[in-house]
Amino acid sequence: MAIGTPGAKNAGYLVAQQLAMSDKSIRENVINFRKNAVQSVLESEEKLDEE
Repeated sequence: MAIGTPGAKNAGYLVAQQLAMSDKSIRENVINFRKNAVQSVLESEEKLDEE
């Protein structure tokens, strides 16, 4: 884990993933978060390719 804001975010992601193992609602939110993150990266990549 990193120090500061990045570390806090990573810790939050880790806890959410752990809780998702036993809570369907959290699991769905984690899955949607990951899908959105992947989509964001792909869109950023496309913009860079256009430049």
